[in-house]
Amino acid sequence: MSSQLVEQVRHAGVVGAGGAGFPTHAKIGAKADVVLANGAECEPLLHTDQVILERHPREVLEGLRLVVQATGASHGILVTKKVYAHTVAVLQQHLPAFPEIRLELLDNFYPAGDEQVLLYEATGRITPEGGIPIQVGAVVSNVGTLANVAAAAQGEPVVRRYVTMVGEVARPGVYEVPVGTQFRDLLAFAGGTSLPEFAILAGGPMMGSLAADEDEPVTKTSGGFFVLRKDHPLIASRQVKAETDIKRSMSACCQCRMCTDLCPRNNLGHRIEPHLWMRAVKYGQDLAAEQITQAHLCCLCGVCEVYSCPQGLSPRRVAAELKSRMWKAKIANPFRNRPDAVNPERGYRKVAKHRLLHRLGLVPYDVEMPFRGTFDDVDRVVLKLKQHVGAPASALVAVGDNVTVGQRIADMRDGALGAPIHASISGRVAKVDDRAIVIRRV
Repeated sequence: MSSQLVEQVRHAGVVGAGGAGFPTHAKIGAKADVVLANGAECEPLLHTDQVILERHPREVLEGLRLVVQATGASHGILVTKKVYAHTVAVLQQHLPAFPEIRLELLDNFYPAGDEQVLLYEATGRITPEGGIPIQVGAVVSNVGTLANVAAAAQGEPVVRRYVTMVGEVARPGVYEVPVGTQFRDLLAFAGGTSLPEFAILAGGPMMGSLAADEDEPVTKTSGGFFVLRKDHPLIASRQVKAETDIKRSMSACCQCRMCTDLCPRNNLGHRIEPHLWMRAVKYGQDLAAEQITQAHLCCLCGVCEVYSCPQGLSPRRVAAELKSRMWKAKIANPFRNRPDAVNPERGYRKVAKHRLLHRLGLVPYDVEMPFRGTFDDVDRVVLKLKQHVGAPASALVAVGDNVTVGQRIADMRDGALGAPIHASISGRVAKVDDRAIVIRRV
């Protein structure tokens, strides 16, 4: 059963749908004693996982059951939030058919959906510094990933994606579209925007990135898109250069240590103290200094940037720059401890979601966001060859080839880590390069 499911999942191109994009076949091939389904919807205002749980509860539970069996785990835990009352009610109707699975409900805080935070909340297990859940006998997968696992077991590849549309759009909500749908078409489905000029934040408001333009395509890991005015603080902050962040840190960091006190990983017992790398940068310490190599442990959640710092600095963006420089200098993470306990004050240091929305300036967009519908009628899709951790897939088709929905059009070479790509609409291949395959409907 284990090897069969692993192969089915690999052929279907299933990757982590929560954002990381780790090829799922590599994850479920491990041995574990517990499997967690992550339905905690980490980022504010995203509703994608809630809609998946409400529309496909049996598929998610079946996918979780299959992974429990494949990994040899004793049980599975579906983790979501107490505040999602309707979602919980739907799940409770189906849980009796899955006796090996229990439901765990979390409070509404950020980042509850971080896999290390989620694992501790649901099981009390602490992931080692710089480590992953399997090191403590656990596998964590997003609920969308698990629904795709159930589909893969039936021979269905990943060709569709649920996406939340938030912000200055006529009909905010969750949409189901073919993978590769471009943002301009998605925006049209959502009724357009009244803004003459706008910016697009791909992902969530905490960890998302600016989209280059309206040609940005939906990928297997796309959770949502935010349409905001160009001068919104979230947009402005992402246009600040790394050198500027570092200079501001050198001049303004007062060493109040609020970034450290509220850091979710520090509160799990990890030796990460953002105020120390901010001071190290200020005094020009070497990249190999202990205070700077701590940045390896940063999960880039953004609590320090949005919620903690009274000076408006960004330890998160400084950490991202330090990580990049250490990677280029081949300075590895020296922190590998296994914490025995979390910070005793951790329970008082969780960041409530509603407070975070105020800090983000997103309260006007906290509106009802229902499932708006499935849209298949797109004339063109852009399928990126790299929608996952690992190497990009290699094209199996050429310009002019006719393809059908579900056909494998790109795959991994020579056993490299990654996942195949399948056509999400039927049509003709219009373009192939080293970045993407474009299909036009005919």
